[in-house]
Amino acid sequence: MWAFGLFYLYWMPASAGMTAHLAPFRSTFNLQSYAFSLYPFILAFSHPRHYIAGMAKEKIPSTPAVLVLKKSAATFTLQTYAYEEHGGTKVSSRKLGVDEHCVIKTLVMEDENANPFMILMHGDREVSTKALARALGVKTVRPCTPETAHRHTGYFVGGTSPFGAKKDLKLYMEKTISGLPEIFINAGSRGLLARMPPSELVRILNPFEVSVAI
Repeated sequence: MWAFGLFYLYWMPASAGMTAHLAPFRSTFNLQSYAFSLYPFILAFSHPRHYIAGMAKEKIPSTPAVLVLKKSAATFTLQTYAYEEHGGTKVSSRKLGVDEHCVIKTLVMEDENANPFMILMHGDREVSTKALARALGVKTVRPCTPETAHRHTGYFVGGTSPFGAKKDLKLYMEKTISGLPEIFINAGSRGLLARMPPSELVRILNPFEVSVAI
């Protein structure tokens, strides 16, 4: 706030008595140069809703998921880790030092008629396909192939996010996810997670809650 005060002090309109009062201060300091030197810091701290944890020297991809989160004014933090092929949430939770139960995986599935949908599940739980089929009122459900999932979402396996998918797919979520204090969910790229309150996910995506975890 004091930096904004310096901007105001330099550029505020003169009023009765103020010019004489501020003249010594203005003659001592080059306020304009000093204020502009602080401008990057003012911008950095005036938008606190989202930031990148410990990634000052890394280039974070501007994925469709990240763009949706920013456009939705979501409260989130981007976190990166060294991606391992087929490592899943077990690897990401270990590398970030968080509970795998709070790392949410995004699965792209389809019913017997090849109608696609997404379901969010705890990292340390699996989806009961029988229970999910009953909940959806269909005969069977199965995971999409990596190629089919990419065609529906625009994302590659290991970097699939429920935010910013290519197609507007129905989204289901294990109901206990909403009760977590925070979640870590893919932000549209391998090795990139968004940390946020589950209430933000619910607010932006409005998923259908199901109870199909095993």
